[in-house]
Amino acid sequence: MSNAKIREALDRMEGWLSVPSREMDIAELTEWNETYLSAVAGAERGPEWPDLVVRAHALGERLNARMASVIRERDALKTELESFARGNRALKGYGTHAR
Repeated sequence: MSNAKIREALDRMEGWLSVPSREMDIAELTEWNETYLSAVAGAERGPEWPDLVVRAHALGERLNARMASVIRERDALKTELESFARGNRALKGYGTHAR
């Protein structure tokens, strides 16, 4: 098998990561991963192999950075929602004592 399937998989991931607002679908990522691993298993490890490895590692770093960003956003949202919940509890408590 040629390295064309690996290049196609990497192109696909680069396309996804080039759109910052794009949400990553777990089913789509799972399918991509299976396709990528299959392509790697059957790849020719010829002269272009080192460049493909560098490219794949760079994409992995970009994906990890994207994931870290999403986790930070999730944690900030969770903190904000928890503060709303505390505020609501305080308002309820104030309402029962003010009567």
